[in-house]
Amino acid sequence: MKPFLGTTMKKSFCRLRRFFGVERTIDRPKNSACPRSSRGGAPELRQPMSKPNNLQASGRCLAALRMTIIAVGIIALGAQASEVDQLKSDLIGQCMGGREKCWKFQSRDQIKELVIKNKTEDSQKRVYTIALQLQAGPTSGRYAAEARVEYTKADAGWKIKQVGLLSLAKVESPAPARAPLAPGKRP
Repeated sequence: MKPFLGTTMKKSFCRLRRFFGVERTIDRPKNSACPRSSRGGAPELRQPMSKPNNLQASGRCLAALRMTIIAVGIIALGAQASEVDQLKSDLIGQCMGGREKCWKFQSRDQIKELVIKNKTEDSQKRVYTIALQLQAGPTSGRYAAEARVEYTKADAGWKIKQVGLLSLAKVESPAPARAPLAPGKRP
């Protein structure tokens, strides 16, 4: 006979409480989910008033939970950052656009900012929608672009199939160069 779901959940709660060291007593029947311990059970919990370590154990549990959330966040940010770096590297040598507006990626320095706005993936295709801040050189203008990058699965990994330009607009013109003043003249 298969155990019913409530029993399995009680065992999981019991294991979690043992892991985090939370002391609690419960009212439960003899053949409960956590027979080896006085801790466990789910809805019928009550905290004993005579144990002063309960607050300390709860604090440890909350601290462990916070650390877990922070660790997951750091891992997610690291994965996002490495994905952005990989996209920048893959874009070098690619061209997006057509006759009227186009951009050829020649170096990573041209990509001032890259933000992944959307990502979809299946077993054979990966599609990114990205926002870019582009500048060809220090004396040229700055452009805002939005593109759709499509990858396909290859033997050695993912390869770019196409880079589609969705929009490209100039956002900043370079400052005009000032002519040097003749000696003795003031501006």
